[in-house]
Amino acid sequence: MIDQEVKRLNEEYELKLKNVDDGVKYSMGEYYGSMMYQIGEEFSDIHWNSIYCTAYNLFEVKLSDICKHLQVYTKNKITLKDIAGSGIEQCKIYLSKVYEISTPFATDEWKHISNFCKIRNVIVHTGGFLDLDNKNHKVVYDYCKASYRGETELSETTINNKTTGTMKLKAPLVYRALDNYGKFFDELLKTLSAYGY
Repeated sequence: MIDQEVKRLNEEYELKLKNVDDGVKYSMGEYYGSMMYQIGEEFSDIHWNSIYCTAYNLFEVKLSDICKHLQVYTKNKITLKDIAGSGIEQCKIYLSKVYEISTPFATDEWKHISNFCKIRNVIVHTGGFLDLDNKNHKVVYDYCKASYRGETELSETTINNKTTGTMKLKAPLVYRALDNYGKFFDELLKTLSAYGY
């Protein structure tokens, strides 16, 4: 859809250029260039960030739901709320400690998912703008640089001894995240079934 709109704007621009003088062409070029940038870059970034964060949030909610349903099913007095922490780490601790289900958390999928959580936090809290002098931001930036080259767009700038960076998510990282969530849940459900739940 975004590509189609950029193409439509480009065709409209080319058609309008045919009968105008140079001064108008310059103004039109600025206008259409700005529109194409917003649609092709800014809207695309918002689009992929939104899908990524929504998918992560759904993963977290479903993992929490599994913990709650398991507690009700087994009539266990220990609830997810009784466990310190929050989010997916709280669910991991609950399943590992209360039900001794640890196999799914030793997978490569879980390692990626733990990092997807950190990426999600950067996107949600900073919009992808990083203070690379901040240890947490630097870890996420370096991890993306090493592990998700081509799936993220990274840039780094140093001004007055202050290093900042940007991180933009691309479609392949979103697809990788979705794939990891599915594989993790497959492993978790297989393990729950093996334990008789």
